[in-house]
Amino acid sequence: MSTSLPKPAVLIVDESAEIRENASKSIKAIAPESKILEVASIKDMMAKCANQKFDLIIADTRVAMVAGTGIVQYIGKIPAEFQPPAAFIVSNTVDDFELMTELPSATLFKLPLDVALFEKNF
Repeated sequence: MSTSLPKPAVLIVDESAEIRENASKSIKAIAPESKILEVASIKDMMAKCANQKFDLIIADTRVAMVAGTGIVQYIGKIPAEFQPPAAFIVSNTVDDFELMTELPSATLFKLPLDVALFEKNF
């Protein structure tokens, strides 16, 4: 592991506390000094993103919609000054074309999560 890794601020959005914890552990293994926040809903994600910028958002598309709108669309609605430079979307229902249309800066991961690919992209 490189000692020159940055200290990224990462937001993990998933309804499952276990999945959030596992994602957090994976990130800490790659970049131990990461600042990681975990939330379980789109509403909580938007509150966190309203006044701080994250380097990376990791989001599962199975998070409950808000007013018929899913997580990918809400990530796209984060104010420009707080828009993360990277987003990892975990989904078996979203395809690459849909993601490219909605959130072109995002990387799509299918379930089960390929940890090696995740670490490479991180």
